[in-house]
Amino acid sequence: MKFVINSQNVKEEVLAFIHGIDVTSPVVLSVEIKQHKNARTRYQNAYYFGVVLRTISDYTGFTPEELHASFKRTFLPIEREMIGGVMVERLSSTKDLDTKTFNDYLERILHFCAENIGLYVPMPNEMIYSKKPTIKHHKPLKPRDKIDN
Repeated sequence: MKFVINSQNVKEEVLAFIHGIDVTSPVVLSVEIKQHKNARTRYQNAYYFGVVLRTISDYTGFTPEELHASFKRTFLPIEREMIGGVMVERLSSTKDLDTKTFNDYLERILHFCAENIGLYVPMPNEMIYSKKPTIKHHKPLKPRDKIDN
């Protein structure tokens, strides 16, 4: 269960939930309280996958998936955790980044492209957006009348 404590009511809900935990249960629970950070936005995500990766892919020939994997290895930290007494390393995921960290990640990619391959990727405020084309629905055509000879 996850709570974002942003009001007195939510705080009381959390405390009531904790008070209701059966500590005699064989299931052991852990509680972590940390500062809430807003997850990356859908606009950041759309810009990254729809503009940044597509532009670089068109320029380099690498697929967006290949570029995404490479950029994660290059620009995101490796996370370490203990699993069964063994230290395991894994790549961070862009899904877990907050808005500021994701923006920093994007800036590193854009700088890398400009400096290393001479590619300028347009910024979101430089993009021209158009509405999705709409399909006009027409009434079905009537069959032609027979032509009398």
